[in-house]
Amino acid sequence: MPVAAPIDEFCKAAKQKFAYIKDHISDFGGWKLGNSLDTMIDYLANVDSSDAESFGKGAKTLCKAWIDVRETNPYWTWFDDYGWFVISTDRASGQSFFSDDLRGGFCLISAACWKRFKNAQYTWERRNRDPDCFKDYGPAVPGGVWNTYWKKTAYPGDTEGDPTLGALPGIQNTVTNALYLIGAQRRGDSAADVEWSFLDAWLSSQQEPNLRWLQKEGAALVRERVSRVANGKTNPGFEKEWAWTGDQGLILGGLVGRISEGQDAANARTQAKALLTGVRLSLVDAQGELLPFTTSGTPPHAVDKPPDRLDYRTGTGVFWRYLLQAWNLKDPDLHVFLASADFKNFVETNAKAAMADPRKKTKGDIAIPPAEIADILSNQIAALVAAIVMLA
Repeated sequence: MPVAAPIDEFCKAAKQKFAYIKDHISDFGGWKLGNSLDTMIDYLANVDSSDAESFGKGAKTLCKAWIDVRETNPYWTWFDDYGWFVISTDRASGQSFFSDDLRGGFCLISAACWKRFKNAQYTWERRNRDPDCFKDYGPAVPGGVWNTYWKKTAYPGDTEGDPTLGALPGIQNTVTNALYLIGAQRRGDSAADVEWSFLDAWLSSQQEPNLRWLQKEGAALVRERVSRVANGKTNPGFEKEWAWTGDQGLILGGLVGRISEGQDAANARTQAKALLTGVRLSLVDAQGELLPFTTSGTPPHAVDKPPDRLDYRTGTGVFWRYLLQAWNLKDPDLHVFLASADFKNFVETNAKAAMADPRKKTKGDIAIPPAEIADILSNQIAALVAAIVMLA
């Protein structure tokens, strides 16, 4: 049997990493600010909230600046970018360790982002108001959301999508749909039920290869997108063996929301356990440390550009955050499942690895850039907080 987990050491490491993040939060760019805020809320709620107000003021200022820019010039912003902010600022608005002023400010930001994000459901419907425009690229499963509008659509935002190119813009990918489900659930919007119906059908489709990538009995991962769109056409950019760890976490978050609300809970619970098992068995290295993505397959990327692996590395932090939410749900069946020795060893192994200081490393002779350090620290804090709560 392993010795008792060093919770005090995990807390000390998390505090040191948070102190750096607090003073360098502006190092997070774009959607990563919203993503990191979500993790820092977990830290403040479970480890130490003494710096909550000063951290919150800085975070709110940056979040407001982000949405203000997009309200005046919303171009080049994908719908999933709004999703990260919808979720994290909505969570921030409900935290008692923030002042009334901060909570009110976060609430307004979440509402503004949700107003924009809700347009993600209309890409197919509003495609230039022309039924022949991209007619072969409708959804294979009715419903869902897209990450951008398509070219020539009348919309004062990002309309760079072209589903014929095999690139990222203008697709129904997993991250956008999972963020939409979680955002709608958090805000109590009826769109959550509609989106869940879509995702459940997408996950359980019998057409192979589908969104749910079955590894073995009782274990699964979700792919970045499904292989085909309407009329059997190949979905541009689809990679059969590509799975992002952040997608696993976000789908888990959506499933936790369904279980919490008691809606289709038995189905959601079964899928959550399969996903958790798939990650623990199939998304780790030889030491049992969580990987940000599968080692086979090609990460999706823009035409003529290499995959942005720095963006995808954030996936480990996303997963730990939603694993913690699954634990905190205290669903009896899921709680027993996560309290097993296999999962506790998985959590402890990764928390110990997360104690390392990335600022002491270099890439060759070049120091790791500040934005990359911030991403790594945010991932590490997520792993440490999960361990502090689950192993106590």
